[in-house]
Amino acid sequence: MKKTLYTSIVLIFATFGTSHAQNDLSFYHMGDYVAQTQNLSPVHLPKNAFTLGVLTHAGARANSNLLLSDVFVANGNRIKIDFDNLHSIAQNKNNIDAGFEIPLWMLSLKTKKGSISLFANVKGTVNWLFTDELTGITANGFAESFALSNEKLLATSYTEIGFGYTHQFLDKRLAVALRLKSLYGRSHAKIQENASFSVDIDLITSFWNVRASNATLHTAGVEDPEYDDLSLFTENNGFAMDLGATYAITDKLTLELAVNDIGSIHWTENVRNYHLDDSDGKIYLGTDLNTEGSIEDEIEEALNEVIGTSENTDSFTTKLATRTFLSARYQISQKNTLVAAFFKNNHALLNSAPSYSIGYQRTLQKTTYGILARTGGANEEISIGANAMLRLGILQFYAATDNLASLFGKVEEVRGGSFRFGLNIVYGYD
Repeated sequence: MKKTLYTSIVLIFATFGTSHAQNDLSFYHMGDYVAQTQNLSPVHLPKNAFTLGVLTHAGARANSNLLLSDVFVANGNRIKIDFDNLHSIAQNKNNIDAGFEIPLWMLSLKTKKGSISLFANVKGTVNWLFTDELTGITANGFAESFALSNEKLLATSYTEIGFGYTHQFLDKRLAVALRLKSLYGRSHAKIQENASFSVDIDLITSFWNVRASNATLHTAGVEDPEYDDLSLFTENNGFAMDLGATYAITDKLTLELAVNDIGSIHWTENVRNYHLDDSDGKIYLGTDLNTEGSIEDEIEEALNEVIGTSENTDSFTTKLATRTFLSARYQISQKNTLVAAFFKNNHALLNSAPSYSIGYQRTLQKTTYGILARTGGANEEISIGANAMLRLGILQFYAATDNLASLFGKVEEVRGGSFRFGLNIVYGYD
């Protein structure tokens, strides 16, 4: 296991890494008609007296400034992986994000002045920021000098279980909400902040001048093949909270603010930290890869020989990526609402550009549905999203997406999208 992990500290820059995700704004626009929107805005003034959801929900998102067709290129009637094409298209900074959310169960009870809710979710994200220096290595190998200093990686998954409370004041014009969440980390991998690794290659002698600084990869729950505990609860404990408030300026106009995932996880279980010693310049003469040993053995031996490597099991703490929503809802009539929203994702790696949306929601006796336009974020592209909720007796079905093109367009031509769907048992609709 070790012989691959030391090498991974260098080669991790050639894998995935940061999050500028589609923002679930379409789902957010649905408001209190679906109880699971509490994951985006803790203020919950439910339309149903009772809501129960158990393992009947899912949400996923992905986003990038690159297309799949930039890497997977048509070659006759076949598809080939073309790193040269990727490098020719890559920008100075590129991003890839993927994430999922699975609500395990959720119970919501309406009160006279708000609501009480209990919930449990499993969440996961992979966040990557990489440069054209990295794509140059994938295209040209180690034949040229390179410097990797802006590559960032954050991948994490965890279980959260918690309690939410919303209460109204000032004759129900003001609503304030708090959600408290106990966290249990499942897996984590992160390149240390300010990590750098560079190689200057002498074109005459082919000697490498190797430099490294803060080149550390922190992991938990991902590297030990004997670690196969699938329990939702671990010793990697944490705490987080969501805060939110709404205020009705007039009978028609309501403002809302939500700040989610203020908290952290302390990683102590199955921790492995891999480190390359700091070096301001050491000469590497090369290694013989035509040996009976594996290439991984040779690279590991070379790293130890040139700059040194180390491994430890020291615990560490990571912050969650805080997400902020700000919106205005204007009630045109009893059945028709305009929604304008602002979203900011404050990542642990870097701050992403904000996203904006404007949409229309129509509500009938047993359904609500809407459409929106969204822009901003990493790509600053305009996308069209939609959502819908339908009640059939005690069953409530819902679905939402920020990008209809990601559902109906060609997969290789889509830069990103998000999708949520679910089924609830509801009672006492008002």
